[in-house]
Amino acid sequence: MEKYEINKYLEKFKNSVNDLRVAFNSELLEERLKELNEEIVKEDFWLDTKRSNKVIAELNDVKEKVNTIN
Repeated sequence: MEKYEINKYLEKFKNSVNDLRVAFNSELLEERLKELNEEIVKEDFWLDTKRSNKVIAELNDVKEKVNTIN
């Protein structure tokens, strides 16, 4: 393996480890879930479709992680 390939592999591994660290931090996930739920009930939430779609996607992702942990 060349140095570039090794660095790329290590960066990918680092990102995976960070994802796992966040995924298993249930307190952080629960807090984020609460924030996202508060966001979607705001009166102007659906006015910005692009943003609302991102929030819904994140909400679904966080819910999935919380369900996996519990």
